[in-house]
Amino acid sequence: LRCLGYAVSATIYKSWVNVFPVGTGYMDTHEHSRSLVSGVYYAQAPPGCGHLYFRTPLRLDVATSPPVDDERPVNRHQVRYEPVEGRLILFRGWLEHGVTQNRSGRDRISISFNTRAS
Repeated sequence: LRCLGYAVSATIYKSWVNVFPVGTGYMDTHEHSRSLVSGVYYAQAPPGCGHLYFRTPLRLDVATSPPVDDERPVNRHQVRYEPVEGRLILFRGWLEHGVTQNRSGRDRISISFNTRAS
């Protein structure tokens, strides 16, 4: 991995399988603060199965800045990714994220993991 311009070796120290059932499967906003990089791989992701969202960490410059009317990505405080079967998404562990409700006709199945520097 390259982190802040430095090459870093990472080891997966925790992994788990998520099965989000139809109509009920979701995950509230949380973080993996002890993880260098976290990831999620979508093994089964039917259309409408919800999305993964990331929230901008609360920063003083964001909290005190005037409201912005345009919706350019640089001005958003939350970004969403639709799950795609076979896709792997990597992100910093401290980044707040969650998963919205599965409204498809099949379970959403993903494999998630946390890494630490090795």
